[in-house]
Amino acid sequence: MFIKWHTTKRNANKSSAVQSSSASSSPRSVVNEFVKEADIEVIVTDDKLYADLPPREKCPTCRITLPTDDDETRYMSCCGNIICCGCRYGSPRERCPHCDTAVPRSDEECHRRIKERIEVHNDPVAMYILGHCHLEGIDNDDAAFP
Repeated sequence: MFIKWHTTKRNANKSSAVQSSSASSSPRSVVNEFVKEADIEVIVTDDKLYADLPPREKCPTCRITLPTDDDETRYMSCCGNIICCGCRYGSPRERCPHCDTAVPRSDEECHRRIKERIEVHNDPVAMYILGHCHLEGIDNDDAAFP
Protein backbone atom coordinates (compact mmCIF):
# COMPACT_ATOMS: atom_id res chain seq x y z
CA MET A 1 0.00 0.00 0.00
CA PHE A 2 1.29 3.40 -0.90
CA ILE A 3 0.31 6.39 1.24
CA LYS A 4 0.95 9.88 -0.02
CA TRP A 5 0.94 12.78 2.46
CA HIS A 6 0.11 16.31 1.35
CA THR A 7 0.70 19.06 3.91
CA THR A 8 -0.06 22.73 3.89
CA LYS A 9 2.64 25.15 4.98
CA ARG A 10 0.52 26.94 7.55
CA ASN A 11 0.01 23.82 9.68
CA ALA A 12 3.31 21.99 9.14
CA ASN A 13 4.70 23.10 12.53
CA LYS A 14 1.83 21.42 14.46
CA SER A 15 3.10 17.92 13.73
CA SER A 16 5.69 17.85 16.54
CA ALA A 17 3.11 19.00 19.12
CA VAL A 18 0.64 16.30 18.04
CA GLN A 19 3.26 13.55 18.18
CA SER A 20 4.47 14.49 21.65
CA SER A 21 0.99 14.94 23.15
CA SER A 22 -0.33 11.51 22.16
CA ALA A 23 2.51 9.21 23.19
CA SER A 24 0.25 6.88 25.21
CA SER A 25 -2.49 6.53 22.54
CA SER A 26 -2.90 3.74 20.01
CA PRO A 27 -1.00 4.14 16.71
CA ARG A 28 -4.23 4.54 14.71
CA SER A 29 -5.52 7.33 16.95
CA VAL A 30 -2.14 9.08 16.77
CA VAL A 31 -2.26 9.05 12.96
CA ASN A 32 -5.89 10.20 12.90
CA GLU A 33 -5.13 13.04 15.33
CA PHE A 34 -2.04 14.02 13.37
CA VAL A 35 -4.01 14.15 10.11
CA LYS A 36 -6.79 16.19 11.72
CA GLU A 37 -4.51 18.67 13.51
CA ALA A 38 -1.98 19.16 10.72
CA ASP A 39 -4.61 19.62 7.99
CA ILE A 40 -3.16 16.80 5.90
CA GLU A 41 -4.87 15.26 2.92
CA VAL A 42 -4.24 11.50 2.78
CA ILE A 43 -4.43 9.74 -0.56
CA VAL A 44 -4.21 5.97 -0.32
CA THR A 45 -3.46 4.07 -3.51
CA ASP A 46 -2.60 0.46 -3.89
CA ASP A 47 -1.27 -0.29 -7.34
CA LYS A 48 -0.80 -3.97 -6.59
CA LEU A 49 -4.38 -4.34 -5.36
CA TYR A 50 -5.92 -2.86 -8.48
CA ALA A 51 -3.43 -4.31 -10.96
CA ASP A 52 -4.42 -7.03 -13.41
CA LEU A 53 -4.38 -10.55 -12.04
CA PRO A 54 -1.52 -12.78 -13.12
CA PRO A 55 -2.45 -15.34 -15.77
CA ARG A 56 -3.72 -18.61 -14.34
CA GLU A 57 -1.79 -21.79 -14.87
CA LYS A 58 -2.65 -24.22 -17.62
CA CYS A 59 -2.92 -27.98 -17.48
CA PRO A 60 0.43 -29.32 -18.78
CA THR A 61 -1.36 -32.09 -20.68
CA CYS A 62 -4.27 -30.41 -22.50
CA ARG A 63 -3.20 -26.72 -22.13
CA ILE A 64 -6.63 -25.62 -20.91
CA THR A 65 -6.67 -23.04 -18.09
CA LEU A 66 -6.95 -24.82 -14.75
CA PRO A 67 -10.13 -24.22 -12.76
CA THR A 68 -9.85 -22.27 -9.52
CA ASP A 69 -11.72 -24.93 -7.53
CA ASP A 70 -9.31 -27.41 -5.91
CA ASP A 71 -11.83 -30.22 -6.35
CA GLU A 72 -11.51 -29.91 -10.12
CA THR A 73 -7.72 -30.29 -10.22
CA ARG A 74 -5.39 -33.07 -9.17
CA TYR A 75 -1.81 -32.88 -7.87
CA MET A 76 0.30 -35.65 -9.33
CA SER A 77 2.86 -36.71 -6.72
CA CYS A 78 4.99 -38.45 -9.35
CA CYS A 79 5.93 -35.37 -11.42
CA GLY A 80 4.62 -32.51 -9.26
CA ASN A 81 2.24 -31.22 -11.94
CA ILE A 82 -1.27 -30.04 -11.27
CA ILE A 83 -3.59 -31.37 -13.95
CA CYS A 84 -7.29 -30.95 -14.64
CA CYS A 85 -9.59 -33.78 -13.67
CA GLY A 86 -10.58 -34.19 -17.33
CA CYS A 87 -7.05 -35.32 -18.15
CA ARG A 88 -6.85 -37.45 -15.01
CA TYR A 89 -10.08 -39.31 -15.67
CA GLY A 90 -9.61 -39.31 -19.44
CA SER A 91 -6.45 -41.37 -19.14
CA PRO A 92 -7.48 -44.94 -20.09
CA ARG A 93 -5.01 -46.58 -17.74
CA GLU A 94 -3.96 -45.94 -14.16
CA ARG A 95 -0.97 -43.83 -15.17
CA CYS A 96 -0.11 -40.15 -15.00
CA PRO A 97 -1.14 -38.57 -18.30
CA HIS A 98 1.86 -36.23 -18.21
CA CYS A 99 4.85 -38.39 -17.20
CA ASP A 100 3.34 -41.89 -17.70
CA THR A 101 4.22 -43.02 -14.16
CA ALA A 102 1.89 -45.44 -12.37
CA VAL A 103 -0.61 -43.71 -10.07
CA PRO A 104 0.02 -44.61 -6.40
CA ARG A 105 -2.24 -47.43 -5.26
CA SER A 106 -2.03 -46.75 -1.52
CA ASP A 107 -2.01 -43.79 0.81
CA GLU A 108 1.42 -44.81 2.12
CA GLU A 109 2.90 -44.70 -1.38
CA CYS A 110 1.33 -41.30 -2.07
CA HIS A 111 2.65 -39.99 1.27
CA ARG A 112 6.13 -41.33 0.45
CA ARG A 113 6.08 -39.65 -2.98
CA ILE A 114 4.99 -36.33 -1.53
CA LYS A 115 7.79 -36.44 1.06
CA GLU A 116 10.25 -37.35 -1.70
CA ARG A 117 9.10 -34.37 -3.80
CA ILE A 118 9.73 -32.12 -0.80
CA GLU A 119 13.18 -33.53 -0.01
CA VAL A 120 14.52 -33.84 -3.55
CA HIS A 121 12.78 -31.02 -5.44
CA ASN A 122 11.78 -28.64 -2.61
CA ASP A 123 8.27 -28.59 -4.16
CA PRO A 124 6.10 -25.86 -2.55
CA VAL A 125 2.83 -27.50 -3.64
CA ALA A 126 3.89 -30.78 -2.02
CA MET A 127 4.74 -28.84 1.15
CA TYR A 128 1.30 -27.25 1.08
CA ILE A 129 -0.43 -30.63 0.63
CA LEU A 130 1.58 -32.27 3.41
CA GLY A 131 0.93 -29.31 5.73
CA HIS A 132 -2.78 -29.36 4.91
CA CYS A 133 -2.96 -33.10 5.60
CA HIS A 134 -1.17 -32.57 8.91
CA LEU A 135 -3.57 -29.75 9.80
CA GLU A 136 -6.56 -31.96 9.03
CA GLY A 137 -5.07 -34.82 11.05
CA ILE A 138 -4.52 -37.06 8.06
CA ASP A 139 -1.51 -39.32 8.56
CA ASN A 140 -0.15 -41.80 6.07
CA ASP A 141 -2.23 -44.50 7.84
CA ASP A 142 -5.54 -42.62 7.66
CA ALA A 143 -7.67 -41.25 4.83
CA ALA A 144 -6.62 -40.77 1.21
CA PHE A 145 -4.42 -37.94 0.05
CA PRO A 146 -5.57 -35.50 -2.60
